[in-house]
Parts: sequence; structure tokens; C-alpha cells
Amino acid sequence: TGLLDNIETEWVSIPPWVFWNRPHATLPTPAIAPYGKLYLYFRAKIDAGVGVTLSLRYQTLSTRTGDVIYESTDSASLTTTSTSFLAGEGFFALASGWCAVRILAKTNAAAGQVGSITSASLCNIVKRSH
Repeated sequence: TGLLDNIETEWVSIPPWVFWNRPHATLPTPAIAPYGKLYLYFRAKIDAGVGVTLSLRYQTLSTRTGDVIYESTDSASLTTTSTSFLAGEGFFALASGWCAVRILAKTNAAAGQVGSITSASLCNIVKRSH
């Protein structure tokens, strides 16, 4: 079975990723400093059947309390061939120092329809401005 097997009604959580983010300035809203955005990139597929929508919720958590600091949602359509996805506007807002990120997923798949996330990464894309 795959990670996405029979999760059509419940959010499945990928355990939090904890990492160090390079120190950077905090800019006034709506500006976001370099190193202040983290993008989710993944490849996923279903094993058989018609297209399935994969809903994603990404959260930045407090490393001290576990409380959600920032949350965004996005979705992708999955097929039987590998589907690539890069969160565009659905980025994680990041602070300097230790960060924790949690990813939750659910699908609208029919019961027994198996899917797999074949690879995933979090990408810190740096530009002079966003």
C-alpha cells in the first residue's frame, strides 16, 4: 500500500521536518526576505483509475511549543504517470534559525485506490526579492 491509500476523508501527516534556516532580515509585509520562503516539491502518482485530487496543507510550527505559526493549502491532480508539483504561491513562510515544517495530505480517491508520493523535497529558493 502507499502513503495515500484510503485517506480520502482524513488528513495524513508526514512527520515534522526540523532544520536550521540561515539567518535573514525580517521585512515589513508584504515583502519577504531571501531565505524567508520554502517551497514544497514532490512527485506522486496513482496506481490505476481516473485522476485523483491530492490536497496538501503545509504548516510552519513553533519549535518550542509545536503551535502552527503559518499555514497554507494547495492541491494537485494525480494521474497514473508521475505528476510533478512545485508549490507556487503555496510557500512556507520561514523565520531565521531552527524551523519545523509539517505536511498533511488527503485525496478524493475511491476506496482501495492506491497512490504514492515517490519523492519530496523542501526547497529554499533565494532571490534578491520575491
